[in-house]
Amino acid sequence: FLVNRGWIPSSMKQEFQAANSKKDIQIVVVPGPAEKVGQFIPPNEPEKGVWFSISSPEMSWHCNLPAPAPVCDQFEEVPTGGHPIKKSQGDILSTYVTPITHLAYCTTWYSLSALMTIGTYYRFR
Repeated sequence: FLVNRGWIPSSMKQEFQAANSKKDIQIVVVPGPAEKVGQFIPPNEPEKGVWFSISSPEMSWHCNLPAPAPVCDQFEEVPTGGHPIKKSQGDILSTYVTPITHLAYCTTWYSLSALMTIGTYYRFR
């Protein structure tokens, strides 16, 4: 498994790796769907250890794993405000909104806006 333990600033990378490299830890993880990469996210730079998105095939290859490993997210029930910044329980429980849902919202609100414009016109003419 690959575990997404959260985000840290680049300036803390060496310090975080040194503090956590030889430590046994117990974590709570949740398996989830693969991360969707947006069009404005730059490509990962595995040779520099810079990851802009979570790509199981790239990370598995970088870690010399035989096959793409499933990715799990570590989360905190109550965010501590420190680093690494992990997903909260609310982030894990929220659902992905599909494009068809966005279209339904768009249609609903534009229709309501058009009806209110027409109603206002007839009311105050």
